[in-house]
Amino acid sequence: MPTIRVLHCNTSADEGWTADSPDLKGWSVAGASYAETRTRAEEAVREQLPDDGAEVEITHHIACMRR
Repeated sequence: MPTIRVLHCNTSADEGWTADSPDLKGWSVAGASYAETRTRAEEAVREQLPDDGAEVEITHHIACMRR
């Protein structure tokens, strides 16, 4: 089962969160909260993958916290 790493960053209290992946080039998501960004990232990752029924593990990591 392939693993897709999603890296989250809290850009600032005013700007919210962003996420991208070193395993999938050319996409990122943003949201007001970690939970929102995590949900958007899950959806975006699944949209990038082929629809061949293969299982994939998506792991989430907090890469940076800015205040």
